[in-house]
Amino acid sequence: MNYKNYNLILLLFIVFCYKINAQASITLTNTDYVICDMQPIDVTGVYSIPIGNSANVSIVLIEQGCGSGTATLTNTFSNNSFSFTIDPVAMGLNQNCSYEIAASLSGYGVGDNDTANNTSLPDIVFNSQCTSIALTNTDYIICNMQPIDITGSFSVPNPNSVSISIVLIQQGCGSGTTTITQTFSNGNFSFNIDPIALGLNQNCTYEIVASLNGFGTTDSDTANNTSLPDIIFDTDCNIVDPCSLEGLELVVDPFTRILSWNNIANRYRIEFVVDYKCIGPNPNPFLDGNTELYSTVNNFIDLDNVLTDTGGRSWRFRIKAGRGCPWSDWCCITLVPNPINTDYYSACVSSQERLLPNKITTNIDDAKISVSSENLNIESFTLYNIHGKIENRTNKARKNNHYLYTDNLKQGIYILRIRLEDNSIVTKKVYIK
Repeated sequence: MNYKNYNLILLLFIVFCYKINAQASITLTNTDYVICDMQPIDVTGVYSIPIGNSANVSIVLIEQGCGSGTATLTNTFSNNSFSFTIDPVAMGLNQNCSYEIAASLSGYGVGDNDTANNTSLPDIVFNSQCTSIALTNTDYIICNMQPIDITGSFSVPNPNSVSISIVLIQQGCGSGTTTITQTFSNGNFSFNIDPIALGLNQNCTYEIVASLNGFGTTDSDTANNTSLPDIIFDTDCNIVDPCSLEGLELVVDPFTRILSWNNIANRYRIEFVVDYKCIGPNPNPFLDGNTELYSTVNNFIDLDNVLTDTGGRSWRFRIKAGRGCPWSDWCCITLVPNPINTDYYSACVSSQERLLPNKITTNIDDAKISVSSENLNIESFTLYNIHGKIENRTNKARKNNHYLYTDNLKQGIYILRIRLEDNSIVTKKVYIK
């Protein structure tokens, strides 16, 4: 072979080998991992090699912020993809550290790590708060030993299914517990509680504790900031619906500052939350969020007591007919600036809203009160005098404007309560001259 041909063959061989090596690559699928409660994670990626169906891949975890230690995993993969399970407990990873991930193809000299992805942020961090579980409701009434469903939602990092336990803790009759465990997916759970099959005691009340097994996260009555029991028994609630608020009429006396309603249930729970958005465009948010929950067999509540308990003079409130019953929609009520010189704004809102837009307009002349609604028909309205007596009432008006003649009314302050077709309530104070 002549010298020139030998040099040409050598040059082609070097170029060919260079091209082969230049084709090798490895890439991590993700470089942002959160390890929750020391649960395992999968570090995945893809690679390319010029020849062969398998390759040795190494994952090196490099400590950051707590030293310079490393942890290495090596395995052989095919099909151009790889997946390593990182078990932080088995590998002795430190929750006080963060980690950078370096992936390499053994023998090819190709590496991929956080630096190659142009970021100085760590690839793995620890977070003990990334799981959660919450009960949908903690007010249940078991009627005549009939089954109930205890429901809720949960959040966990990635797994398709999770084991959840419901523990019923006896109160008022001993210290026994009843536990039910099931596996759920999609972030929701529902346990059917059969009090007879579970041997629950009608003489007891029960607290509910829900937990994610292996994740160290629980939700209980205590977590919801109330010491009231979650489950009580009632032998009469299947005979007469104790939760019905049908026909409920609320009215405020602007002089006594009493919020009252017609007595249609045996007991009531009413919740007030300080909310200065209820007074319109100039809210004062400093006390917003202060909350007070009342339980009463009376059909009235003194707003001066609410003022003392919450520190606020403007609230959103809701009411229900005792424990285990659904709440009404939120309504707004205010004592700002005082009960004589201000309208009692009492617009009711859905649970998805904070304040109902001003849909109602009232105009007063010598002979009548005109009421108009911008968007919804007026279903009914009721006019009260300052003592709470009904002076005029119209049902099923079903139009967006109405007239109320005032010929027979005495001079003074009246409360006009208007129900719209979506069952929202607006209350206005009017002055008849």
